[in-house]
Amino acid sequence: MQVNGPFAKRFEKDPNSLFDCMIKRTHTTIFPVRRDHIVEIARELKRGLQPLFGFVDAKVVECPNLTRKPFNLPRSGISGENTIACVGSHDYILPSISCRKQYDLMDVANACKVRAGEILGGGTGPYPTTGHPCEMVAELCYCNGSISCNRTLHAYSDKSGSAPNLIKATDTKFHSSAQLFVSEGNEGWVIEVIAKRRLCEGSIGKFLHQALQSRYGRGDEPMALGGVFLLEGSGAKYHVLSELPNEPYHTFPDLKSYLKCFEMKAPIIGMGTVLSHDPNDLGLHMHSFHIYNVERNVAGHLETDTDPEAASYRIFLHPASHICRMDKPVY
Repeated sequence: MQVNGPFAKRFEKDPNSLFDCMIKRTHTTIFPVRRDHIVEIARELKRGLQPLFGFVDAKVVECPNLTRKPFNLPRSGISGENTIACVGSHDYILPSISCRKQYDLMDVANACKVRAGEILGGGTGPYPTTGHPCEMVAELCYCNGSISCNRTLHAYSDKSGSAPNLIKATDTKFHSSAQLFVSEGNEGWVIEVIAKRRLCEGSIGKFLHQALQSRYGRGDEPMALGGVFLLEGSGAKYHVLSELPNEPYHTFPDLKSYLKCFEMKAPIIGMGTVLSHDPNDLGLHMHSFHIYNVERNVAGHLETDTDPEAASYRIFLHPASHICRMDKPVY
């Protein structure tokens, strides 16, 4: 990145200073989403996924008790007035990681106006707390400002990149960016998707996004879903952050070179969000799913399954009622 003009000397001394000048903190804004009948959404998901898997079914069912195995979530369902929260931006990691952009999961819950529920999803972990750049797999249950349980995981790799490491969260902080499903966690009707024998290159998140985009991708309001899945029969490829260099890195390809990929054995639990499109240019992630194994000793950001022929997904999704955009960068 070449910097000219009045910022050049300042950038040379402190690369982060330029971004402090460019990035302004914006107010939290709530945006509407498309609200179609859940049966129609299930029908469109089935239609969109059928060419991509050997077997697909999608229907509306009563949500099973997700506090039981294999999910073991803090709340029994994912229904209710749910919000997808998009916080910060990957831009806040460039040109080098800093402590300037810190967030709190409880602040996200307050911004989404979900007084009691759970937060599921992923983002960048709290670098100052863990001492490592890391992936966050958020799993937090709360009620009226009090935390009921915090099962959030932080995953990273050291400089050698030889093995992943895991830290259990000791607070509710995270860093720079996240996309989260903030749910009341109620029992109720959900979309159940069964998809087996992957036929095409790509991830389950990408395929769900394409299915939504095909039907809903031209409207003024996006279709937005959040939920959880179980992957059996196949392991998964995932990535975590490794130690970042002290010197500045100025592009996303530079940053991606510090992602370390590993393989996780099944059965695997995933959680996250998927959207049709981003009509308001909010910087949303069209699909974002983070995973951990049922033993909860490895975790990271999902890339894809490792055995397409044997892969079997059981997915539970529920529509969001709103999108909450927090701290979008303005240049």
